[in-house]
Amino acid sequence: MLFPLNIPAMLVRLMYLVHAAGFVAIFAFFFIHLYLGTVGSPGSLPAMLTGWVSRAWLKKQHPKWLKEMEEHGTLVVYGEEKSSPHGHDH
Repeated sequence: MLFPLNIPAMLVRLMYLVHAAGFVAIFAFFFIHLYLGTVGSPGSLPAMLTGWVSRAWLKKQHPKWLKEMEEHGTLVVYGEEKSSPHGHDH
């Protein structure tokens, strides 16, 4: 603390308690977030590392988005050739 003597002792003790509780909460939420983003959602870690998801993952996680992309012809499947969106192949 920068000026601990200017603050009542009881308030300082309360602030230490709130600070410790905040640490515990953030620590817990970090690991919950880490779990749910990897093990809790199979296929998410490879998506974060490569930028690509499988069609099965997309169908499970975002079925409306998959259907919309298929209808508009904007779905790009990893490993498949596709012409550019403007009709120019480079």
